[in-house]
Amino acid sequence: MGRIAWDNWVILQAIDRGIPVIDGSEIVKAIHLKHDYGHVKGGYEETRHGIDATNNLAMAGGLRAHDGKISAARYKLTATGMLGREQSDVDVIIPTIPGREEYLKRAEDSVRAQEYKAWNICGSYDMDGGQRSRARNRAINGGESKYICYLDDDDWYYPHHIRTLVDYLEATGSAAAYTLAHKVPESDEMKVNGPIKVEWHQRAPNNPLRGNWTPTLCVMHRRDCLDKVGMWDEQLDVLEDWSMWIRLHREFGMHLIPQITCAYSWRTSATIANPANDVKRQDAVKYILKEFG
Repeated sequence: MGRIAWDNWVILQAIDRGIPVIDGSEIVKAIHLKHDYGHVKGGYEETRHGIDATNNLAMAGGLRAHDGKISAARYKLTATGMLGREQSDVDVIIPTIPGREEYLKRAEDSVRAQEYKAWNICGSYDMDGGQRSRARNRAINGGESKYICYLDDDDWYYPHHIRTLVDYLEATGSAAAYTLAHKVPESDEMKVNGPIKVEWHQRAPNNPLRGNWTPTLCVMHRRDCLDKVGMWDEQLDVLEDWSMWIRLHREFGMHLIPQITCAYSWRTSATIANPANDVKRQDAVKYILKEFG
């Protein structure tokens, strides 16, 4: 590549691969040759709108190429030589356990592919049996962004997910919102069983105690909400998300954005269809109804 958009492509490639991008504009004096475009048939307009420019923009990601600017850098090198991290707007909380690296890579790759770039992945390994609330709380405490969203290690975002939620919360001033998800049947080998995608029509009920209404990956809320509703309940090993949504809904309201922005992995393996899990779920329902009923 040469001429237009090659630098956008370089920045986006680094971001998508998880390579730190550093803004050194405070201390780097960039010098560019001043010249005309007489050497190009068609002149300046050809370099911006000709066939080479069109091809370059397509290779650089189309409209997304415009996100590959210096403002997308997550680090900034200051005039005093200090390397500081730019403030992220969104912490993406991803709990996981050892042995699920293949799933986790897919989840993290979907975050790196987001159209909205001011995010920070806050992952947390829980080594004590996969207690998800404890892992999420640990990851939340390790972040500092204005907004928090969630992603289980076997689910994934579509590229417009974070942008859709941030745009809504910023425009409306709402504290919490959620989108719609596809429910995707999947085998234990991570092979999607055909192009089956069933939309999960989750709607916040008038009475949130009637049952959980949205999967975890659909939700985004302001960090300061947790100052009022508390952290994730570590007494719950299942339905912990339902407990959190009840608290958010009662305190702030949870607003539905009727757009499908993510995919929820659904498996029916022996590890999921386990009678012990049914008992655990029943106990969790009793615990939640006692707490909020």
